[in-house]
Amino acid sequence: MSIFILEDDVMQAQRMRTIVKELCAAQQIPYNFIEVTSKPDDILANIARCTYIPIYFLDIEIKQDERKGLDVARLIRNVDSLLIRKK
Repeated sequence: MSIFILEDDVMQAQRMRTIVKELCAAQQIPYNFIEVTSKPDDILANIARCTYIPIYFLDIEIKQDERKGLDVARLIRNVDSLLIRKK
């Protein structure tokens, strides 16, 4: 599993990384990587690295970028070939 965290608040981002790591360890859930960034383009550029269904945690309000979490979610939907789509 690949995990992406989009968060522009450094403290929140590190806390989220810690929580995700602890939850994965407690539930024995393996993951390939956890990417934490404040830049939507970093996530969009690295989707191709995913070898299994990724999980995205997206901040709704990104202060330094015009695209907010929901905008990024729409872009992810267009480029993520592993995305589970509702039928």
